[in-house]
Amino acid sequence: MIFESNPGFVFHDSRGFEAGRSSELDDVKNFIKSYSSKLRRSSKRLHVIWYCIPINNQGRPITRAELNFFDECGTGKIPVLVLFTKADMLDAETIECLVNSGMSLEEAAIKAPEESAIKFQNSFGNQLYKKKYPPTGHLYLRDMQTTSSHCNALMEHTAALLSADIIKQLFFSVQQHHLSLSVQHAIMR
Repeated sequence: MIFESNPGFVFHDSRGFEAGRSSELDDVKNFIKSYSSKLRRSSKRLHVIWYCIPINNQGRPITRAELNFFDECGTGKIPVLVLFTKADMLDAETIECLVNSGMSLEEAAIKAPEESAIKFQNSFGNQLYKKKYPPTGHLYLRDMQTTSSHCNALMEHTAALLSADIIKQLFFSVQQHHLSLSVQHAIMR
């Protein structure tokens, strides 16, 4: 996928591991290998993997197929950022628990996003870091279905994962709409 608003980014969607078949994991391994850092042209290489895991409720554990990726799919120097999507779906259950423990509804609604992420991370998310090829980092995304949503945290986390200065320069050069991110990184250096 290439977006007109930012043609410097090219996204590849594996369409997930819904069926959990080993052939799906093999396809992803082959894709990563074919676009690895061994390619000469930087524009043809895979620079970062955003691995999306939807977390619709606290009862949804990480699937076997997702765990297999981190057990079997070494990505070499390509960083893997796990994106726990739909994190806002955890809040209703967390709000109910907080209210039942004596917190006001208003306080519970404010505290729920942080509490939901901590609870999910402790129950399920930390499993990924115990695998043979753990992710480089993770991020909880919430309310991405709203028109006012933005990807600032995603851009910041991605920039932090890119280690080579050349790759960072490439990343910032395609960030036409995120000039502040480029300025912030330059100041931190």
